[in-house]
Amino acid sequence: MSIRHLRTSRLPSPRQGHAAESIYRPGITGSRPRRHAPRAAGFSFLEIMIVVAISVVMVAVSLPYISNTMSSMYLGSAASALSAEFAAARYQAIASACPVQLTVNSQSYQVAGQCIIGSTGCPATGTAGTCGGTFYNWCAGAYSATATCPTPFANAQISVAAYTPANVNVIYFYSSGIVTTAASGGVPTTYSVQLAQLKGSATKTVNISGTGYVKTTTP
Repeated sequence: MSIRHLRTSRLPSPRQGHAAESIYRPGITGSRPRRHAPRAAGFSFLEIMIVVAISVVMVAVSLPYISNTMSSMYLGSAASALSAEFAAARYQAIASACPVQLTVNSQSYQVAGQCIIGSTGCPATGTAGTCGGTFYNWCAGAYSATATCPTPFANAQISVAAYTPANVNVIYFYSSGIVTTAASGGVPTTYSVQLAQLKGSATKTVNISGTGYVKTTTP
């Protein structure tokens, strides 16, 4: 009996209860490697629905935190802008040698100032070289007798919660550097504006001393 006959005779036969499939054995004629059907690529409908459900839950949980974070950012931005305006108004009063008025409304602020009669862009009349005595709104870098140009806070969700002194929303800056709530000058006054979220409980208070020191505090 040949070696080839011995090798092939040892292969299982379908009659012996084995599946009729070709088993690949190197060097044996007629054998073939097993072939497996490739698995279809992609995701099942159930897998996709599970991912969608998890995503919806995560978004629903994170939305309140995102909203609070954005509101806190707006509050901080509004406080920073008002602090900068306090300092800028004081500097303007010193530089122009005339009083400057800052009006803080519930959701905006307006700068106005007196100007030196006879100077370029000053609408006041009277004795040349003196402050006009009338406050004109400061809009786009010029005094205006008619225009108003309030600067809104960073977002509509931020508003003034309180003034100190109470209910006083106008302060004055003088060329001497003092800050007061009296239009006629007088004693330096510490002034503050508390800003708050309309949807939330966070607040920030912008303070300016009678000598012009500005700081922001958080309860």
